Amino acid sequence: RLLETEHISINIYDMLGNLVEELTNENYNPGMYKLEFSSEDVAPGTYFIRMTATGFSTTNTTTIVK
Repeated sequence: RLLETEHISINIYDMLGNLVEELTNENYNPGMYKLEFSSEDVAPGTYFIRMTATGFSTTNTTTIVK
C-alpha cells in the first residue's frame, strides 16, 4: 500500500542476474495495486523479484515449476 506518490520499479531476474521481465517502472499514486505475472514464456527455475521505490528496496525469490 502506497501512502504517497512513488516511482516503483519491479523487475524479474534469472540466477545470472539477467533481466527476464520488467513488470513496472512508473509513478504510482497513493493506494493499493496488484500486478500479475505470467510465467508462460519463462523457463522453469529460480528467479529474483526486485522492487525498488524511493528509499526502499527488497528482493525475493520465486521458483517456477512446469
